[in-house]
Amino acid sequence: MSEAVRKQDLILYVGCYTHESREGIQVYRFNPSERTFQKIQSVEDLPNPSFLTFSADGKRLYAVLETEESDGVPGGSACAFAIDPASGKLTLLNRENTGAAGPCHISLAPNGEYAYVANYVGEAVSLFSVEQDGRLSPVCDIDKHEGSGPNQERQGEPHPHSVTPDPSGRFAVNADLGIDRLIIYRVEKTTEGEKPRLVRHGETELPPGDGPRHMVFHPTEPYAYVANELNSTVTVLAFDRAKGSLTPLASVSTLPAPDRWNNTVAEIAISADGRFLYTSNRGHDSIAVFAVQEAGRRIEPAGHYSTGGSWPRHFTLTPDGSGLLVANQFTGNITVFRVDPDTGALQDAGVSLSVSEPVCLRFWQNPAN
Repeated sequence: MSEAVRKQDLILYVGCYTHESREGIQVYRFNPSERTFQKIQSVEDLPNPSFLTFSADGKRLYAVLETEESDGVPGGSACAFAIDPASGKLTLLNRENTGAAGPCHISLAPNGEYAYVANYVGEAVSLFSVEQDGRLSPVCDIDKHEGSGPNQERQGEPHPHSVTPDPSGRFAVNADLGIDRLIIYRVEKTTEGEKPRLVRHGETELPPGDGPRHMVFHPTEPYAYVANELNSTVTVLAFDRAKGSLTPLASVSTLPAPDRWNNTVAEIAISADGRFLYTSNRGHDSIAVFAVQEAGRRIEPAGHYSTGGSWPRHFTLTPDGSGLLVANQFTGNITVFRVDPDTGALQDAGVSLSVSEPVCLRFWQNPAN
């Protein structure tokens, strides 16, 4: 079969922990109508590429390597890859030290100028410039966090877990699990040629012990949603686009019976039309579905669906929203679901792909198609 990507195919990039395998990033051709996988590449000898993201133009993929040192130097790494437009295969462009240990999340500003990295162990957020050819610059700035939370086992120190740019790109929000805060940044350059720097624009406090992990913005309305890992809730926040501020409105449990499960929340995603919100429950091993109401201001539980495996660390919707794939870390499998367009409900498609320690899933569709 030709390596060229067929128009109906999607490319699925799978980031994996490498405790049991050298295959850090696995690349599959996925046929969404037949729900079949064909492996086309393994990127080896890159330890623990635990989170992946794309450039806005779809020409580059970026990953963090979740380690405490890189080539003998303290700190994890961030990598840039070129994506072959014909096949979807990856070529490493460069790898840079993040300046802090345990990077677990990477995101790009909407204009592609900057990359943000959350360093979970290193208690810091790192800023990179993105060069014209897609390579990452050396670290431009690092913001070190301080403080702790009430859960001493998990919140004895700060733990930045994600950085989410707002749709305008003016602001970027760090969810710090260790200190129950959302730290809002902006990037400043004061003179030509000066390195950009992270500036704290504001903070939003969440209830003690929430443990904010990941967040998403509503695609059209001024609201955001935070997945709280430690208390298994989603917090709805009003977002003031002009001021760059977030105001908590309400929190809703991700579990059908909150007191019965030893659970932590992982990923959160919203449908492209903003009608449905999804989170993954590790312990309950389910995807929780919420109906988004009142133009984004309120969410209502709409069902829980077994992920067909253990510890669903990450999941992703297909680009057209008709399917949802889940990475079950502990059982080493990726499961496929159909999505009901009217209700957001999930139906098991009866497909499971064996992959060692999958922890991040990203779909790519050739921009030329």
